[in-house]
Amino acid sequence: MLNSGKGGAVTHSLTIEVPENIYEKPAETANEQGRRVEDVALDKLPNRSEPLRDDPLDKMIGVIDSGIPDLAERHDQYIGEALARDLRDDGRSAYL
Repeated sequence: MLNSGKGGAVTHSLTIEVPENIYEKPAETANEQGRRVEDVALDKLPNRSEPLRDDPLDKMIGVIDSGIPDLAERHDQYIGEALARDLRDDGRSAYL
């Protein structure tokens, strides 16, 4: 669904399901700030029009030979995939 967002920019509606333990923190923050949970979660998504922050893992680039040619560029993806696998294998999330 396309909507007209702030400043007339085109926006998209996105619905996701998250486990309770993931939902609790943004819900608490939203309640404390008098905001919607959706807006708090949206603040956490990267905005590619802003410059990227320094990545703490950048200093590790080239320290070891992992055998993974694109590790420097995709390390966040690999970490996320490993975390999702670990959570799924431990039975802690039915959503991963």
